Amino acid sequence: MASATLTEIREAILPPAGEVLLRFLRDIYYGQQGEGSGGTYPAEVALRAQELGLIGGSEGKHTLTDQGYIVGNVAKEYCNWIDHGRSMPTPRPPQSMIDGKDVLDLGCSFGRWLWEFQQTANSVVGLELQPEYVELGSALARCEGIEPPLIHKSGIEQLDQYIDDASKDFVFSRLVFNHVDLRTTLPKVAAVLRPGGVLWVQVETFRAAYRRVFQGEFRVRSRLLGAFALCNSIGCALTNRQMTLPVRGRMHAKHRVAYPPLSWWRRSLKRLGLDGFKIEADNGGNATFSARKIG
Repeated sequence: MASATLTEIREAILPPAGEVLLRFLRDIYYGQQGEGSGGTYPAEVALRAQELGLIGGSEGKHTLTDQGYIVGNVAKEYCNWIDHGRSMPTPRPPQSMIDGKDVLDLGCSFGRWLWEFQQTANSVVGLELQPEYVELGSALARCEGIEPPLIHKSGIEQLDQYIDDASKDFVFSRLVFNHVDLRTTLPKVAAVLRPGGVLWVQVETFRAAYRRVFQGEFRVRSRLLGAFALCNSIGCALTNRQMTLPVRGRMHAKHRVAYPPLSWWRRSLKRLGLDGFKIEADNGGNATFSARKIG
């Protein structure tokens, strides 16, 4: 996404006028994910989205372009946040883990969790691979009267280049660890925690991935990638290694998705000096767990 285009998109989505465009993009995003879409919008909303290069297709059959998919992700999260009274979804870490603490959010998207954490934390910082999320999130924060938090434009596998060892009391990550090289990343995460610091992670489960492959309505390509992910999950659980498939996607060039079981997470974190493994929530689709660094 060129910087000039990103500037135009940023101005177009800013509330209050831009909220209709954001909701329009959210509905298309959900429709493409098979989760239904709804709402009736003036024709000029779709026209504006087309002018910005965010959608293609014809009347009533709009599809998100690659850059539209990225903006649609922001639209989904921001509009859901508004619709839920500007509060974050459960499960949520207890305030005692945040208040007065130095907090790191890995894969923070446009920064919505950091907006909340920074109200009571000593310091907050995020890492996010997609620069568009960071730029658009900064603009939305200012619209909300929120000071944009510090977010490094980087994947979490490079966190050691931005975050000092033993510098964080709380490390948070939501639905990101399924997509990274765990063997490389987990030791770096453990290293940035101070003794007594807490890791709080939400991941997608193997059960959810299995259902998506064998019960979902997906294209052949998606099913093949899903089957690869299931095989990768089994290999990771047995050998602690992941295979990498060089498949170009909307937001990445390599596919290394894995869904190891919670027992694997418990063992792996304990080897890295994190104990007290606790399952905070598990709805069968997503599981959230925490562990504390010994010392």
